[in-house]
Amino acid sequence: MTYYPSSAKYEREKLLRVMVKFNRKHEPDLVERMEQQENKAGYLKRLVKEDIEREGNAQGNENE
Repeated sequence: MTYYPSSAKYEREKLLRVMVKFNRKHEPDLVERMEQQENKAGYLKRLVKEDIEREGNAQGNENE
């Protein structure tokens, strides 16, 4: 695959890469859940979006 210098600039400016490690001994429940996911990135993105929604709803309820 050809690598273009503009790709590095695009990635640096537009993307965030996150790596997560799970300890099989101390976090077996998390390992099992992640292994069940066909689309791990999509699963994590959905969890973050749901968390943001919940946080927004909680703040809305505080103002009542």
